[in-house]
Amino acid sequence: ASRLADLAERDPAVVERPSFTPTGPATYGRFLQVRGFDHWVHARDIARPLGLDAPAPDGFAAENAVTEVAAAIGYIVGKKIGLPDGRSIAFHLHGGVSRDLAVVVADGRARSVATVDAPDVEISADADTFVMLACGRIDPDAEIAAGRIAWTGNTEWGERAARNLRYTM
Repeated sequence: ASRLADLAERDPAVVERPSFTPTGPATYGRFLQVRGFDHWVHARDIARPLGLDAPAPDGFAAENAVTEVAAAIGYIVGKKIGLPDGRSIAFHLHGGVSRDLAVVVADGRARSVATVDAPDVEISADADTFVMLACGRIDPDAEIAAGRIAWTGNTEWGERAARNLRYTM
């Protein structure tokens, strides 16, 4: 509450000032976005093992969490999953946040695109599971077994994607 009160008293332009962030130099606003993402994930870190309900999987904080992972989706697909040149993948997120993410690999680089007409593999997951897998917080095998993440298309790359989303810890 005191931090929110402090922010409310500041000039709104403070969010444009240069700052250090966990993702490198950026603005203070970007720092706040990353911290919001961290808090959303950490709330789940605490709630899950205790069997408690985590904060709502929808709304601004959940959208922000998915946006953080979406910003790294090219890196995740190219470096962590290792999808080869000429291949494409689509992620279909549902639940509290519904979003489609598409990535193509061309000239040795995985990059996010608006859509892919016929992806080689399609991953379906609830957004909460997707983010927590990307953060390395939950076991991919358990999520696959529970059906919270699944794939169609190329079986090898679908399984590899579901097991290798982690880009941060």
